[in-house]
Amino acid sequence: QHSSSPSPSSALSRASALPHLGRLVDAAKALDASPPLQPSPQITETLTTLPPSGTGIQVPLCLPQTAIPPIFKPSQVRHATYSFKRGSAAGPSGLHPSLLQQLLRYSAPATQQRLLTALTHLLNLLVGGYLSTDFAPFLGGARLIALPKSSSGVRPIAIGYTLRRSFEIMLVFLSSTHCN
Repeated sequence: QHSSSPSPSSALSRASALPHLGRLVDAAKALDASPPLQPSPQITETLTTLPPSGTGIQVPLCLPQTAIPPIFKPSQVRHATYSFKRGSAAGPSGLHPSLLQQLLRYSAPATQQRLLTALTHLLNLLVGGYLSTDFAPFLGGARLIALPKSSSGVRPIAIGYTLRRSFEIMLVFLSSTHCN
C-alpha cells in the first residue's frame, strides 16, 4: 500500500522546486502532501477499473455551420497559450506550456510569428477534421499519475498533451462565441 506521509527528502525535493515557478502556497502544501504512488501491477489494475469522472456526460459543442474548419487567428492562439497557469505540468511529450509562453514572449518577432502561424494552422486542421487518425494517440493521450486517497483508495490524475489542452481552450472560446 502507501504511507500516509511523504518521506522528508521527497517532500523537500518537491517543495523546493515550486517556489521557482512562483507557487509558494503549493510549496508549503507539498511539505505535507503524500507523494504519488509507485507504479505496480496492483495500481495499474486499480486505475483501469476506475472510470473517468466525465463518463456518460455529453456536452454539445455549438459550432458555426458555415465556417468549417473554424478559422482561428494567431492572436487567439497566443491568448490560449498564455491562459495556462504558472507551473502547469507538461504532458507525455514533455512540452511545458511555459516553454511555449517563453518562446512567444522572448523570441525574435519573426520566430514568434512563425510559431503562431504553425500552431494556428495545426489547430484549424485539427478542428476541421483534416488530420489523420494517426494523430489521435498524440493529441488524446495523457500521462497518468496515481495519488493516494485518504480512504486508502487511488485517485488518478491525467495530464494531457500541452497542444491538446491549448486547442481545448480555443474550442471552448469558439463554442461560447457561437452559442446562445
